[in-house]
Amino acid sequence: MLPGDSPSNIIYESMRLWTERLTFVFIFFYFRSVFQVLKSLIVLMVACSGRGRMGCAQPGTMWRFIVRSGTPGKGVCVRYGIVGVGLGLLLVLLAGCSDDDPVLPLPPEPDPADTTSHSYIWHTDTLGGVLSVVNDVFCFSETDAWAVGYFYFIDSSGQEDRKRNANAAHWDGRKWTLVRIDPPFQGKPSFAEAQSVFCITQYDMWVDSRHWNGVNWQGYYLTPIGRVGGTYKIWGDRSDNVYFVGNHGSIIHWDGSTHTQMGPDEPTAWLRDAWGWNGTIYVAATNTDQWSFPRGHLIRIEQGRITGTEDPDHGSQVAVWGMNDTWYAGGSAYLNRKINGVWERVLNPDHWITGIRGTALNDVCIFVQQGEVIHFNGSTFASVLQEDLGFFTYSIAVAGSMVLACGHLNNYAVVRRGYRQPVR
Repeated sequence: MLPGDSPSNIIYESMRLWTERLTFVFIFFYFRSVFQVLKSLIVLMVACSGRGRMGCAQPGTMWRFIVRSGTPGKGVCVRYGIVGVGLGLLLVLLAGCSDDDPVLPLPPEPDPADTTSHSYIWHTDTLGGVLSVVNDVFCFSETDAWAVGYFYFIDSSGQEDRKRNANAAHWDGRKWTLVRIDPPFQGKPSFAEAQSVFCITQYDMWVDSRHWNGVNWQGYYLTPIGRVGGTYKIWGDRSDNVYFVGNHGSIIHWDGSTHTQMGPDEPTAWLRDAWGWNGTIYVAATNTDQWSFPRGHLIRIEQGRITGTEDPDHGSQVAVWGMNDTWYAGGSAYLNRKINGVWERVLNPDHWITGIRGTALNDVCIFVQQGEVIHFNGSTFASVLQEDLGFFTYSIAVAGSMVLACGHLNNYAVVRRGYRQPVR
């Protein structure tokens, strides 16, 4: 039975199939029987007119004559006739069930699950020398990606070259190249460890409060985020619609020319992630005051205005991502998913969730403390990169079939670079 077939449809199709095969047999018996009945009737009519071997004066004579007519074997003609007429009526009935008549259509067969592969090939990249750190990653494509942090440059003699220390690294598909972003700000160098990176285009890129316009870098001072220790995350969908989130619950919006703070400060809230889709933006908040309840929440922004908060699981919220009105959020407790306006728990990893990113709803990667990467392929969750004891994780980014997961391992800045394999 195929998916969507019903028992009545199967019986009907079987009857039609056998009817087609036996049609010629039925027609043969039908016409033979009719011929025999007509022949017997003619004999009877002759007999009743006095020219046969018996008359028709007694009741039942006609039946007995037909059954016992003179030719050997002709007595079974009635049985042939009854069978033939019955089969003929059955043929007429089935012929009426032609394809031209309306019948209930079979329900469409469901398409195979739209899933992606859980198979990945992984590589480990080390950026800079010992004590380097990597805080965030962003992918344009498999041949164009960025990582930011603080990277010590070690020369050929094994010594640190401070003038060449970097706070960014670019991936070109073959290798990483360290980049020093140091635009002057108020007449002074602005080189410092970078916390976050986000790119609108290759010619419109933000690294913390430093902006690349396709020609040069320009530095800004984002109060109060800049005052209290840096920007944790950046998200934007246009050059004039960029959001910066960081400490003290501060959200700052860039409209293409001016930075504006949104909402009041929350002294104990750290805003750790931000992501938007189709006018809706969620900001993941963690409350550093462990006596507070709830310990975290999501701040919802609609069409540029803060419209409220949501609390998926009463835990600290560290990461958020979504598209097509489906959202994922996680942190200290569970991975939660929002569909049709309702949050539900879908995963309980062993450690904190520090990053969530995806290319589609059937290709979502969850980065877990200790270095584990969990992949959702549209149907199931699977661990595609096992944890590495001592790996302190930060951020994750995806593009195409590539995923970058960054963190700190054994005093080195490490990027785990994975490539999802085709479905087999």
